[in-house]
Amino acid sequence: MAIDNTNPTRADRARYIPAALAAGYHVIGYFLESKLQSCLARNAAREGRERVPDIAILGTSKKLEMPAYEEGFDELYFVANDGTEMKISKWRKEDEI
Repeated sequence: MAIDNTNPTRADRARYIPAALAAGYHVIGYFLESKLQSCLARNAAREGRERVPDIAILGTSKKLEMPAYEEGFDELYFVANDGTEMKISKWRKEDEI
């Protein structure tokens, strides 16, 4: 099973992680690097229903809480985008700051 949603806060993620663990799932999280200015620029290039109000992006950015193993993740990864490719690396404790 995959959950494809923003889930910016621990409370958002807590709706899924304990239930998944209780059901015997192996919980893997991917944090996609999301620099605010890049997100706004990509959104500005969208048209119609694909474009969301900038205020929605700004609001989500303000409440973003970095994930942590203590939430119940079995594995956690950081995904960076350098503009040409996505790079996936294992989560480091210092990423939780």
